[in-house]
Amino acid sequence: MNRRGRSGPGGWGVSTGRVTLSHYGVRSENIAVVGASANLAFELARAATRRLPSSIVVCQRTAQLVADSLPLCALAPVETKAQESERVFGLQLGIGHRDPVRTLLPCR
Repeated sequence: MNRRGRSGPGGWGVSTGRVTLSHYGVRSENIAVVGASANLAFELARAATRRLPSSIVVCQRTAQLVADSLPLCALAPVETKAQESERVFGLQLGIGHRDPVRTLLPCR
């Protein structure tokens, strides 16, 4: 179980921006996504797992792109290594419903 009392994987962080796919090591399967956007997504996922009330967290840039399509709620800013503070938003999904996007739950 993670710190929020959930079993299974932790939170998801979604960030929009440029990344680089990098090969490392000897094996061709050894690849990594690197860049500021990838780092931000990792930090958002960690925040979603540890302390935020939404398990899917998006950065401000992503929120601007999807706000007309997905139900979002503003969350407390997240301190990041690269930036002083990032405004983040939680995706409000109802769990166990056929159409989770139409079943809104408040971010607490």
